[in-house]
Amino acid sequence: MASATTTRRRTKRAPARRRAPDDKRVRIVDVATRLFAHNGFKKTTTAEIAREAGVSEGIVFHHFRNKRGVLTEVAAEHGRGVARAMFEGLMNSADSLIRARSVSRKCASSS
Repeated sequence: MASATTTRRRTKRAPARRRAPDDKRVRIVDVATRLFAHNGFKKTTTAEIAREAGVSEGIVFHHFRNKRGVLTEVAAEHGRGVARAMFEGLMNSADSLIRARSVSRKCASSS
């Protein structure tokens, strides 16, 4: 005779694969950079960005307030890359200190 209560077998579940939040953010920005360049800002949706980055759309909004926030980060990352390249070029030249001062003065006078 079977018991009225049945016991469930507990099965071991594989541990959930978790990625670092920074990794997700980087992937979102990388994918958004490519999609914005290819499709334009208006035609790119946050759903597309999420799908191609391998995250949920909610994760996109967790890291960024809206699509414009993603664009702001894309632009900031581009600016950081330009600055890195510019200063690496300056530091590799013989008169790097003079050039760095010149660039600094030009930037200060144009603001």
